[in-house]
Amino acid sequence: MNKEAELFDFLPAPAKRALKGAGIISFKKLSNWTEAALLELHGFGLGSIPKNKKKMKSLGLELKKSDSVNSTEVDAYHRGQSDPVRKRLDVIRKLIRKL
Repeated sequence: MNKEAELFDFLPAPAKRALKGAGIISFKKLSNWTEAALLELHGFGLGSIPKNKKKMKSLGLELKKSDSVNSTEVDAYHRGQSDPVRKRLDVIRKLIRKL
């Protein structure tokens, strides 16, 4: 089993698939997400939050605090994209804000 697969061994399979599908392959990446954004992922249930918080605490990390600007569905989608796609989305966002 590879290291990435071992990271979330304590979670049920649907939650692991949800994290992987969103590009969350480390606890560091997970720390950029709020509880609300995680719960929007298909397959990630409420029972997975305390398990992740406990593991993250042992690593000196925590989930992102909820805030009105960065906890939108758009931001959650953005974080789940590959680097090249995120760069394109950033350009589009800047253009929209400028207009």
